[in-house]
Amino acid sequence: MFEDPAWLAWVGVALVLGAVEMATVDFTFLMLAGGALGGGAAAALGAPLPIQALVAAVTACLLLVGVRPWAKRRFSPHGPRHVMGTAAHVGRTAYVVQTVTRTTGQIRLGGEILVGPHHRRRHRRGRAGARHRHRRRDRRRRPRSRRAHLTRALETP
Repeated sequence: MFEDPAWLAWVGVALVLGAVEMATVDFTFLMLAGGALGGGAAAALGAPLPIQALVAAVTACLLLVGVRPWAKRRFSPHGPRHVMGTAAHVGRTAYVVQTVTRTTGQIRLGGEILVGPHHRRRHRRGRAGARHRHRRRDRRRRPRSRRAHLTRALETP
């Protein structure tokens, strides 16, 4: 036992397959690594190389068919995926606090009062020390293209 260093090669293959499994997280390469460990066990017992390969293949197939489905069921999330943004509020009940229009309004959703977009902008600007990435755009002063600039220049008396 352990006279032939072939078992060490099988353990090395199992470690490489285990590292690949950490990147994929699909349990396929983990089962192949288990097969490589089976081949390593056969090598440690002194079996010739064709028998080692056969033991590794049979072990990997048995693990893929028998253990992998159970492992995927056991370690995969069962519930619905987490939904973010406005899609997370679909189906929830909201109560109107202030009449909602295109520019103003307040609702109570889950104990939190949400305000319309213009109220939020005003509150963001009003905080002390707040930095803003986006500059205010004044479309009347900044034409979008040179053609618009020339058109506006021709219209101006």
